[in-house]
Amino acid sequence: MVKKELTWQIIQEFLSNRLKNTQSIMTFGTIGSCNLEHDIDVIITKKPNFSTSEFFKDIHGIFLILNKYTLKNFNTRVINFARLTDEAFIKSNFTFKKYIFFHTMVYVSLPQMEKDWAWSLTPADNFSSILKKEYHCIKGNTELLFSLSFEKGNYYDNVLTYLYLNDIFNSGYNKKVIIEVMQHLFDYCYRKRLQLKTPKIDNLIKAKKYFYELCDVVDKKNKEMNS
Repeated sequence: MVKKELTWQIIQEFLSNRLKNTQSIMTFGTIGSCNLEHDIDVIITKKPNFSTSEFFKDIHGIFLILNKYTLKNFNTRVINFARLTDEAFIKSNFTFKKYIFFHTMVYVSLPQMEKDWAWSLTPADNFSSILKKEYHCIKGNTELLFSLSFEKGNYYDNVLTYLYLNDIFNSGYNKKVIIEVMQHLFDYCYRKRLQLKTPKIDNLIKAKKYFYELCDVVDKKNKEMNS
């Protein structure tokens, strides 16, 4: 049975309950308004002692579960995007009548966050103050972002920024587009950035497999740099 109206309070309660089952997510919260008629900005951070592949698996899983819930109960599709160009393209080509857009920002360290946000801050802005005032956590709390373990950055964290910006698995794009984007992503990261052989993919199962393996490769590279 389809319910009449989906609200942010319903989504927040659902996410709060489901996030309790995730192990690798340190914080999950919103920044800005939570108006369902616009996109919802979400910042998700990783517990330092978990692998990045576990982290992305938890992120993909939580949005897949949310999408199943909203489709079944509200006939509404959940869409994830990381770049404004993706949002505009998806909206102009999307045929489903009702949807919610989540603008997801995914981080493994505070220095990675600061670098990713640098272009949007003015000289008068204080990054830490913005987070403390504007970041509203559904799981975890803002103070965790300033813990010693999360404040430590790694050399290859910028590769992980590139990964989250191109993570379109829950974007609403068709399978062919996702596979093509992932192939280009792997070619750049594996071959050009990490000097490794580029895997060839021809389906979504392989695309996710090598996406998570790439996360593990980056984790290994960071450990080597820190040893």
